[in-house]
Amino acid sequence: MNTKQTCDENSRRSNAERYAASRMTAAEAEAFEDHFVTCTECQSELRFASAILSGLPGATVVSRSVKPSRRAWIWGGGGVALAAGLAALMILRSGPTGDLVALGGVREPPTYLGIPVRSVSAQDSLFEGAMDAYAQRRYSVAIGGLRAALAGQDSVPAQFFLATSLLLDNRAREAIDEYGRVLARGDTPYRAEARYYRAKALLRVGRAADARVELARLSPADGIVFDMGKALADSVAQRRER
Repeated sequence: MNTKQTCDENSRRSNAERYAASRMTAAEAEAFEDHFVTCTECQSELRFASAILSGLPGATVVSRSVKPSRRAWIWGGGGVALAAGLAALMILRSGPTGDLVALGGVREPPTYLGIPVRSVSAQDSLFEGAMDAYAQRRYSVAIGGLRAALAGQDSVPAQFFLATSLLLDNRAREAIDEYGRVLARGDTPYRAEARYYRAKALLRVGRAADARVELARLSPADGIVFDMGKALADSVAQRRER
């Protein structure tokens, strides 16, 4: 059972520093995650602690994910996309150019949680089959299935996961275009994540300036994705200044 997290100026800084450096127990980390997803002050402290950690020689790479139930956006009957781990905790050191491209990497892909739908159309079956392949990280198979599903219906979830599968299959240029199609649909529950991962794809092809423009379009209303985008943008800026 999680212990209650205290939240005052001193505890915020201490908790953020310990979490960023992976010095919390599993129970403490879980309690902190439960708390900081709704606490803007702790999110700011975590960004700051991560920025400090990234400047330390020999810093340890830390990769964490917040509980899915806290970070889910549901769109129709299509499914749920969950943002990946905090980008602020990725420490990469291979030279300025290599670092920028490496920031486009995705440690943990957005998770799809299948939601039963009443219809049993061929497109629904294609989509679910493709998402089974996605869950198994068979991205090339998922790409084919999602393209087939999109041929028969207009589905934002299918478009988002097609773009993500392309990114994870090292086809960043195609992913950029597909995320653009998701964004063209306007204010959907996938908009913020599509913007964040499109920035990742832009970094993968060396377009750091365009990635920063994309990240700048995120707003505080986007919640944890905004914080992830801010951390990623800060990392890009730091590496460009080297």
